[in-house]
Amino acid sequence: MEYSKFFKTWISDVSPYIPGKMSENFIKLASNENDYGPSKKVINAIKDKAKDVFRYPYKDESVKEKISEYCNSSTGKNLIGKENIILGNGSDEIIELLIKTFRSPYIGFYPSFVEYERVAKIFNEIYYEIPLNDDFCLDCGKFINNKKFEKAKVVFLCSPNNPTGGIIEGRDIEKILKFNKIVVVDEAYYEFSNLTCIDLIDNYENLIVLRTMAKAFGIAGLRMGYGIANKEIIKFLHKVKPPFNVNYLAQEAALAALDDNDFMKQNVEKKYKWQRNFE
Repeated sequence: MEYSKFFKTWISDVSPYIPGKMSENFIKLASNENDYGPSKKVINAIKDKAKDVFRYPYKDESVKEKISEYCNSSTGKNLIGKENIILGNGSDEIIELLIKTFRSPYIGFYPSFVEYERVAKIFNEIYYEIPLNDDFCLDCGKFINNKKFEKAKVVFLCSPNNPTGGIIEGRDIEKILKFNKIVVVDEAYYEFSNLTCIDLIDNYENLIVLRTMAKAFGIAGLRMGYGIANKEIIKFLHKVKPPFNVNYLAQEAALAALDDNDFMKQNVEKKYKWQRNFE
């Protein structure tokens, strides 16, 4: 059978995501997983609730409430409510929702997280990449003065950046936010920097912040991510979000993990300690 006539032509240009190899013979670092794993509260919650997986997940609002409390505790302000949050089957799913919702062209820098460009290709959308400096830092002036930036409708920024670890200064994020564009700041590694721009959401209706519980909270295998934005943006994203997209055990694990922030912080400090041993 000649399958090619059934495929969307542009899919041939898309590279499948290939995860890092798994083995018991070496320590895997490629995916930035938390080898300390989740807290005992998370494990106990999963064991306790496993009997209920015959039900569709229904705790979205409870998880959003916990996330809003967590986000507000980091800023000391009551800025984020449940209406400002969308849950995803990993933050990867929210990236896909953004591509589905917002018009292209999109723009980001390189090297950075590969999924922004890959998902854009899947939907046959335009994604521009501007290279970082030789020291892997973002030159904000060059970035915003690039002709491709002028054409873009959505900007993807990763801070701390994956894979370089670079931080985008808050003042540079604000410079970019002042343009008439949707600005997505991926804070998947926020807990390892404690630098966030969610406090800018109240001032900039075009800001979207992405987070994950895969890294610091150690539940990568359950896929739990979330987005934070102006409530009108969140309403639009919910229009394209699949029903029951975050599974029941992931919801229960998230609630338990957010109830044990001290465990998460201890694990982050352990990682810093090991990192300092190699400096």
